[in-house]
Amino acid sequence: MTRDNNKSLASVPSPVRDFSRTPPASIRAFTLADADIADQLVLDMILEIKQKAYADPDSPTSFGLEPGESLPRDTFDDVDDYFQYHTTTPCLPNGAPYPQAAALTRAVTVRRVAANDFSQTVSADEGFKEVTITVAKGQSLLAQHAYVIPYTP
Repeated sequence: MTRDNNKSLASVPSPVRDFSRTPPASIRAFTLADADIADQLVLDMILEIKQKAYADPDSPTSFGLEPGESLPRDTFDDVDDYFQYHTTTPCLPNGAPYPQAAALTRAVTVRRVAANDFSQTVSADEGFKEVTITVAKGQSLLAQHAYVIPYTP
């Protein structure tokens, strides 16, 4: 009995994705361009949020929007002002529509997390807030990323 150690190249799986088998855009709920825009929407939002104070300068124990803060987001001054932020037309901080994102939605959740276990939500602030940003098109999730932001005095 002999053993054939020679395999044809056709039987070796390729590590490269075969885009010729990707369903046409008319069948998919979103396009690859939508996914790229979604990633950019997430990145832009987390960069915006990270520029804000960890807690409200005027009311450090409050959570969510404080009096005088509303849409557009240019009045947001701390991380938890984005708590339950949701828009069906992603826009820039000043309220102007985000280019090429008219059919997408963007949502942000913020929660306080335990210092020793970021998967645990806590009611009292332990110095860490988790920000989750989600972008979708219809019922299709395009991008979702979570970031933990620490309090730094």
